[in-house]
Amino acid sequence: SVNRRFGGTGLGLVLSRHLARALGGDLELIRSGVGKGSLFAFTIGKGTVEINPLVCEIAPQKDLPIELNEIRILLAEDSPDGAAIVSRLLRKAKAAVVVANNGFEVLDFARSETFDIILMDIQMPGMDGLEATRRLRDLGFTKPIVALTAHALPEEKARSLLAGCDAHLTKPIDRQVLLQAIQSFTKRA
Repeated sequence: SVNRRFGGTGLGLVLSRHLARALGGDLELIRSGVGKGSLFAFTIGKGTVEINPLVCEIAPQKDLPIELNEIRILLAEDSPDGAAIVSRLLRKAKAAVVVANNGFEVLDFARSETFDIILMDIQMPGMDGLEATRRLRDLGFTKPIVALTAHALPEEKARSLLAGCDAHLTKPIDRQVLLQAIQSFTKRA
């Protein structure tokens, strides 16, 4: 795919649409062609801007500390940067992390080692996360599988769940949400 050949996380379009909608508008595809790229247009709602001279400081919210107590996690992520970021976050929470770069490696690790949960990127080369999830379930893997993906549309979430994922978290991943999801699915406090 273009994304795999030229890099990137696949978040640009998702974030752009989210921002346009937050501003009362939307993002739409104008045209797209293989080898030619895509053209998008966005709109934002019109309105007046009020400047409020009152400034108040809000104390930053502190995340509740969550320790994963050596929960064994298989992280399926083909982006070295993405894998490094998520692995670091998980290890800081005291999880044991093994990284797989594609669906084939996921299957190999799942057959040879024991994991409490799998965090599955959906868009990976060779064998994508959905196919890897289907194959794991066919092999009798019953532990939780959580999709971690830039795919944010409802139908994409439905595809993840139909493939056998237990949950679908959208990138960029919120640290607290991820840790709470892992803790909840592995039922370790």
